[in-house]
Amino acid sequence: MSGYFRNRRPDQPEYAGDVLIKDVDSFGENNGYNLKGFFGSILYPKIIMKNKVKYCPVCIRGKYYHRTVWCITPFHLCIEHNVMMVDQCPQCGHLINMAAFTTQRCEICSLSYESTESAVNQNFIFKESQQQLINSIWDKESYVIANCNFDQFFLLAYKSFYLLIGGIDYTAMTSEKLSFFYNRSKGEKSGFNLANALANVYWMYLEFPKHFFIVLEDFLRRNNGSQRYGRLKAFEIIFDDQVFTWIQEAYNDYFLEQIDEGNVRKDFSVFKRNPGLLADRRKVRREEVRQITGIAYEKLHELNDFNELQIETKYTNGQQRYLVEKTTLADYLSNKQSLISKKEVGLIIGVISDSVQKIVDAGYLTPIRVANSPKVVFLNTPEQNEPLFRKVRATSPVI
Repeated sequence: MSGYFRNRRPDQPEYAGDVLIKDVDSFGENNGYNLKGFFGSILYPKIIMKNKVKYCPVCIRGKYYHRTVWCITPFHLCIEHNVMMVDQCPQCGHLINMAAFTTQRCEICSLSYESTESAVNQNFIFKESQQQLINSIWDKESYVIANCNFDQFFLLAYKSFYLLIGGIDYTAMTSEKLSFFYNRSKGEKSGFNLANALANVYWMYLEFPKHFFIVLEDFLRRNNGSQRYGRLKAFEIIFDDQVFTWIQEAYNDYFLEQIDEGNVRKDFSVFKRNPGLLADRRKVRREEVRQITGIAYEKLHELNDFNELQIETKYTNGQQRYLVEKTTLADYLSNKQSLISKKEVGLIIGVISDSVQKIVDAGYLTPIRVANSPKVVFLNTPEQNEPLFRKVRATSPVI
């Protein structure tokens, strides 16, 4: 698992939070502006806490002051003590503002924040994801996951949420379904929810593409119709950035496998975005074959019975689907173009139809019967036609 990450430089501090504490110990408007410049105008409002604070119970018992790193919403674990951060009064649940934190007591129930019990984290993935985020926030060359620094990881995470929302918590941190997007009128951002969401994204791209495929499979199982289409389309925007080509390649491979299994159709968003992918599929739905070739379903199954085609039957969500092997279809259509009827033989070589059988009996033509068709057809190749023209014109009556 550690192979996905860059090793920490010798001069990099063990706890990145210490660096920030040394530079700016206080929390104020000026620091906020510095952080806005550091994170950028897009990421800053998504990850910086406003009008409330959080703290590590162990840290404030050692030295009571607010560490600037605590104002970053997705950091919800004190890496130094492996203790969960506290962002509301443990006794009454009231949100903590800076004024209350400064007085060291809850402004509603007067609980002393220093008396807060510590909740030790027992989840390895949660801790590792928090550690990687902390390490990479100050070092732009450090990766959170393979090929993704801090900024790139957050860009990927906010698109990956569309695949994870409503799913299980893959980190097993909670037993609840994942929920990332909040309604401003009903509640505030939850630091724990965001941290846990990022831990799930972190897990999603570990052992790539194994976990990624698990998430996609679960997504297809619980999403249907316009909801499925909309969320996939929202996720696929990430592929506009070439940094994530490695994910796009795995994503394309997954859905090529799905279309070959009959689980998705060719009008799926991934194929609309890149129609050329359809050329790489191995199977074609029966209804599409009929639409393209005009061959009736009954004839297709007859060809399958006589091994002219290979048709596979799949059962998906209680429905029966028929998939035609693309190579056998291509071979059949190619061979079909080389076959002609007895009447067409006569027209080509210039003899009456009754004389064609004499040519067959003489061994100049080999009759071929396709599937269960009563018609006898023949190969039409230049190599066969030339000797026929010379031979039959001398022995057969002309039309």
